[in-house]
Amino acid sequence: GTVAASTATATVCSGSGGCGELLVDDASEYPTEQSWELLDSSGTTIVSEGAASRARICDGILVAADNPLPIDSIAAFETDIDYNAQYLAGTVPTELGQFTEVRSLNLGVNQLTGAIPTEIGQMRKLTTGGSYGFFSGNKLTSTIPTELGMLGQMGDTFELGSNLFSGAVPSQL
Repeated sequence: GTVAASTATATVCSGSGGCGELLVDDASEYPTEQSWELLDSSGTTIVSEGAASRARICDGILVAADNPLPIDSIAAFETDIDYNAQYLAGTVPTELGQFTEVRSLNLGVNQLTGAIPTEIGQMRKLTTGGSYGFFSGNKLTSTIPTELGMLGQMGDTFELGSNLFSGAVPSQL
């Protein structure tokens, strides 16, 4: 349905067995569209404006979202990139390796898929993966790139657990 009010609440897929897609005009084609967010039953923001335009919900649980890492909003001089538990989905962009001044990178506890780009090895000033660690708790696959061995300053938050990696851990790590 459509919500045509300055403040409105809509329930998506309430009850059991319900699935559906929430589509949002994130292009702000309508001048009255200011902000939106999708909350879970406890009031925690799952997806919000500027982050996604589509979310699939089954039995009240977010199962998929078009919610990529907002690479275009990261400034070249950033030293801390923390998107822990932000419901990010999709692949890790190779462009992330261009942020060579970053000292802390935390993309843990999201829905990221695919391989960790080898370009992450170019982020040689990384010293920490943040409080919940680097890339842990995603759905990353493939092998762990040997280029991560170039991140010699990474401390104990070099977390890669709770993913779907294949193969052995590279000896460079």
